[in-house]
Amino acid sequence: MAQDFSTTAFETLYNKATKEGRKLKQEATFRRYTAYFLKGIAVLSGIALATGLPKGTAQILGVVVAVVIAVDELFANYKRLTVMTTASYAYENLFDKIQYAYNFQLQADVVSVRDSPASDEGAKEINHQKAYQALVNLNQTFSTLIYETTSKLKQKIQESDLAFLSSVAQDKNKQHIDITKE
Repeated sequence: MAQDFSTTAFETLYNKATKEGRKLKQEATFRRYTAYFLKGIAVLSGIALATGLPKGTAQILGVVVAVVIAVDELFANYKRLTVMTTASYAYENLFDKIQYAYNFQLQADVVSVRDSPASDEGAKEINHQKAYQALVNLNQTFSTLIYETTSKLKQKIQESDLAFLSSVAQDKNKQHIDITKE
């Protein structure tokens, strides 16, 4: 029963972390393409403005550039892109480490003990019990690794979000103070 529970607990945490890692990677990819798109609009608009377009067209492009910059600032695209990309790489590294180390330790600590030669049925049963306990320990070790690592990553993402919100609030207070001084 404990084997089933430890394996189920490990698989549940692993699958949840895998899903979270995929979501982070998708967000990072979306933000990266959004950043490329917004930067492309700004650069192309700048080039077009430098060519000496008629006043009306230049004004429209100036508004477009201002809107692009505002959209980027409003959604904190570059800051969030950096955080999401860093977190998605951390999740990817975690999965690589787990897949390698878990499989290696499973073979070394569980399968080799379970399949080691036994002189009689009693010794064989002892080997199976040792292998069973090794599997439970392995699942607990890697469940803890997943939980602790993903918790730290989530906390860093949350801290980054709060720092950004705090900076936005401070910017608003500065704008309000500057307006009232005039």
